[in-house]
Amino acid sequence: MNRLLEGLRIVESVAFVAAPLGGLTLSQMGADVIRIDPIGGGLDSQRWPLSESGKSLYWAGLNKSKRSICIDLRRPEGQALARDIITAPGEDAGILLSNFPARGWLSYDELALARDDLIMVNIVGNRDGSTALDYTVNCAVGLPQITGGGHDNAPVNHVLPAWDISAGLTAAVAILAAERHRRLTGEGQYVRLSLVDVALAMGGHLGFIAEADHGRSQRRAHGNHLFGAFGRDFPTIDGRRIMIVAISPRQWRNLCEATGLAEKMALLEQVFEADFDREGDRFEARDAIASLIETWCETRSLVQIAEVFDAAGGAVHKIFLRDGSDVAAFDRAKAGLMLEDQSPTLDVVPREPDEVPKSDLSKLDILRKEWARLTDTHQFLRLTSKLKMNRLGAYRIAGEPFARALQPSAVDAMLHQVVAQELEIMVFTGNRGCIQIHSGPITTLKSMGPWQNVLDPRFNLHLRLDHIAEVWAVDKPTQRGPAVSVEAFNKDGGLILQVFGVGKEGRDCRPAWGKLVAGLESLNVEVPA
Repeated sequence: MNRLLEGLRIVESVAFVAAPLGGLTLSQMGADVIRIDPIGGGLDSQRWPLSESGKSLYWAGLNKSKRSICIDLRRPEGQALARDIITAPGEDAGILLSNFPARGWLSYDELALARDDLIMVNIVGNRDGSTALDYTVNCAVGLPQITGGGHDNAPVNHVLPAWDISAGLTAAVAILAAERHRRLTGEGQYVRLSLVDVALAMGGHLGFIAEADHGRSQRRAHGNHLFGAFGRDFPTIDGRRIMIVAISPRQWRNLCEATGLAEKMALLEQVFEADFDREGDRFEARDAIASLIETWCETRSLVQIAEVFDAAGGAVHKIFLRDGSDVAAFDRAKAGLMLEDQSPTLDVVPREPDEVPKSDLSKLDILRKEWARLTDTHQFLRLTSKLKMNRLGAYRIAGEPFARALQPSAVDAMLHQVVAQELEIMVFTGNRGCIQIHSGPITTLKSMGPWQNVLDPRFNLHLRLDHIAEVWAVDKPTQRGPAVSVEAFNKDGGLILQVFGVGKEGRDCRPAWGKLVAGLESLNVEVPA
């Protein structure tokens, strides 16, 4: 990345955050960025924070990796020198980034007289060119009003210059776009980028403007609560604070289980008539949810909380080196992660048993109705969780066309047919901490006793066929068509693997895969009518 723009030369006439950040972004990708500064330093050359020696850490951070020339721009000869630098010949030159008023000798029209293919990006405050700063723009778009706790109905000044940062990065993209246009057409560009326009555009991208346009009630202050989901900081018993966020349904369920609050959260769902698998419902009930989590956090130290969360999310996985792997780097990584205690004993805790199948015949009609409405496979677990079931429990009662029980031997038969038909499949297998995914064909099957082994250069699978107790052919509707899978479970109800057909442009194996699965031998089981 640091050499992508090597040879490209950009001249800056800038101050403060947005424009210097734009130039810095390009310089870090290899561009040669030259600052034109007034003699004695620019407007922001002494801006806080300062080092112990009084040097501006702010200025140094935004202008590292650039070159600088000091010119007295009040004198005609200084202006002429600056103009020569800005409009220097060469296909990689003639690019100016500025946030000073584009008038007089610094106007685009004047500079273009010396180079008609000049590129100039000028960052201004308001669209009409009048002055605006990040902190005034932030108030104008209303975000400070919804940032604080809302107790005194006063806006909260945000210390992060968000719109300056957005404008700076946008300016860098604008320069690259204009430079590409010039290479294709030979034409220069004058781009005026308004700080206010950047803020309003971002508000539009995030749905703020559409929200207001749809007549929603005015967004009130939410304190430190994450908007639209659940997330907030919580105090610990040792005076620290921890930020806890649950975005996905899985994260939410894991949070409830790790804290031991699952039953209480289920009661809250009933009180609020809500489904906490949905982000919006968690947000609406955020204060009640937070009160439970706050009580839990207040009785534990930060270290204790970290231990609880770490224990709930540990992964189990093997890492192998290949030909061409950096062995020295691998050894360094091992050395850095090695425990001091290398004694031959290890304290472990028993593995949690697999979740037994959970069904609820009283909700069968709801299950079938909602299953038929799925638009994405990831919605399925959310559905079963809402109905207080799990994957295997739902399969056992759903019946066709949703789920069909297969003979345990169907998995081995399926693998052989995939090889014979040269189908591309997606295989999911793993444990509670780590999921491994293979996508593509399989070519080499080797049977060894109860083991069926896939031994391909980029995919190894070692499957105990005798541990397969249940196999299901499952059909879930999606926006891209039916997602048909073969899923194998052990005797305790644990998922061993899932196999799907791969659908991609140029080679969609899903129709052939669906035909293969339809031909697998069924297991006669009694399914509720």
